[in-house]
Amino acid sequence: MKNLFLIVLICLSSLAQAQKAPSLVHRGNVKFERKINMFNYVDAMSKGGNASFLERAKKRLDKYKVDKFEMDFNKEESFYQPEKDGIQELKMPWISISAEVNKVYSNFNTSQTVAAKEIYDKNILIKDSMKNFKWKIKEEFRTIAGYNCRRAETIIMDSIWVVAFYTDAIIAPGGPESFNGLPGMILGLVMPRLNVTYFATEVKPYTDARRELTPPKKGKEYTNKSFSDYLRSNMKQWGNYLNSILWYANI
Repeated sequence: MKNLFLIVLICLSSLAQAQKAPSLVHRGNVKFERKINMFNYVDAMSKGGNASFLERAKKRLDKYKVDKFEMDFNKEESFYQPEKDGIQELKMPWISISAEVNKVYSNFNTSQTVAAKEIYDKNILIKDSMKNFKWKIKEEFRTIAGYNCRRAETIIMDSIWVVAFYTDAIIAPGGPESFNGLPGMILGLVMPRLNVTYFATEVKPYTDARRELTPPKKGKEYTNKSFSDYLRSNMKQWGNYLNSILWYANI
């Protein structure tokens, strides 16, 4: 009798967990919140010069700059962009972050991507193959926006450590910005050296299979390499801070 009771209890527990777990999602919309630690960002800028001025300027900034993005996706493609009025205006606009208003279209079938970026008032359109990230999957899990997510790590641009959390309950190997290549949707990203995090706040599945995702079209066209070459040749005046500009512009 005790064994029968135990079996029933296990079955009920398993059924409850199955009911709580999100079903597989093939298409939908993800809301992301990007948070940048502006105090650390300004400290990094000060290493290139004007340290005392930037330290005074830091007193007029909020510690965190919080921006809101969204991404529509299906099994074949995704489109990531800022929400309407989702970019927080800085109190000191001359302390700007390169490529902070990105729109990124990714096609998982063709492994092609189109990214529209604004680089200091210039419209840039980058058309290239999707970036190839060498992920290492870890035995660590956390819940993000109601989904069980597994940790993965990689290194980009030789020195930027990236921690990602992905869920295989969403059938799309994409994520915020240009990040991709994991067996499911990336719902969390942490890049300590860039003082930035991206975390999903909401996932809304939808059933409209006819919804089209259109690549951005506005801007002078580059590849990933020619874009980096362009930045290096046109922003030498930034001195030691040039690497930081390249890092933010190329994620």
